[in-house]
Amino acid sequence: MGAPRIIIRVDSQVAAGQIDKSFQARHQELAKYLAAFQKVEAHFKGMSVRIILRSKTADADTLAKAAANNKLLPAHVLYEVLHGSAVQDTDPDATSAPVTAITTTSDWRGPIMDILSGRSEGSFGMEVQWLRQKVRGYVPFKGVLYKMGVCALQLRCISREQGAQLLKEIHEGHYGTHLAPRALAGKMLRHGLYWPTIMSDVERLVRLCQGCQWMG
Repeated sequence: MGAPRIIIRVDSQVAAGQIDKSFQARHQELAKYLAAFQKVEAHFKGMSVRIILRSKTADADTLAKAAANNKLLPAHVLYEVLHGSAVQDTDPDATSAPVTAITTTSDWRGPIMDILSGRSEGSFGMEVQWLRQKVRGYVPFKGVLYKMGVCALQLRCISREQGAQLLKEIHEGHYGTHLAPRALAGKMLRHGLYWPTIMSDVERLVRLCQGCQWMG
């Protein structure tokens, strides 16, 4: 559009801090998004970031929650399903890895990838049949599993361990935000990340957080 300078409005203190360089992207997933932003930043002479009130993002929060629960939206709501991540891995090994690379016995993504790749053909157990119904909301891309979302939102599936580490960094790290459970879960979804136990993990983190108990 030819605009030399832009103003970015976000409701995330973490995102704003990374954009204005007051925060560091310490986690690998967040660092990828920051690197992608920095490539775009080079095309402008200047940009500034402003934090908007959460009350102004109610519609976006509703869409994020709908994406997390794979719910249907009203007919008048327009959305697009992307079959690839908005942020691609720059590591050659990561982009060329086969689908089987993330299949492990303890990783929740493994059985889903097995079904999507056809490795479970011939299996008729109750668990397999149930999973075949659930995988309709997922798509593999270059060895990485994504959950199909709404409003052009593609959620990258991560392990529960990765999610727990991210939650800890954002909730009680040097950011010190101490968000409520739903706000923290919504933040993860807006960062494009997903794992099925995200809500229960968030609630447990907040329940055990001494800082939250003190503030509450």
